[in-house]
Amino acid sequence: MVSYTRKILEFLKSSGINDIFMVSGTDYASFIEEYSKGGDFPNLIVIPHEITAVSAALGYSMSSKIGVAFIHTTPGTANSIGIIMNAYSARRPLLIIAGRSPNTLKGDASRNLRIHWGQEAKDQGEMVRQWVKFEFEIRDRSQVIQTLKRAIRIAEEEPAGPVYISIPREITIDEAL
Repeated sequence: MVSYTRKILEFLKSSGINDIFMVSGTDYASFIEEYSKGGDFPNLIVIPHEITAVSAALGYSMSSKIGVAFIHTTPGTANSIGIIMNAYSARRPLLIIAGRSPNTLKGDASRNLRIHWGQEAKDQGEMVRQWVKFEFEIRDRSQVIQTLKRAIRIAEEEPAGPVYISIPREITIDEAL
């Protein structure tokens, strides 16, 4: 079986994305682990804070390619808002993939740490909704690739601009069918 983490990385690479600026954390451990196994993936550039990571992705988008940033859950989204607003105003394509507190209470990647309740927001995407062209929370593994395709297309369509996808940790570690 192949994990959705691998499928996401392979899909992004096949879509012409060569670099991903990411903040490490519980949301992206599976991505770093999958990357270490090898494959045809974008480079994962680990950056310690969302402001810097999303700024780097925005700078990357100035080269006429879509910038991609993997950010932490609600705190990472809050840290990124100013740069997302800049991308929106500058009409630069930007793909933001944010982690989401786990939904499940048992099993792999479940809500098993106190921080998962503290970082929960009733509507995480609401923080950025007025500054993005498209916002979506993936709730089922069948939505992953279709949502990413749509997000990239929307970000690059004129007028270009940022898009925001949130993915709970259970989805990224799930095995693909």
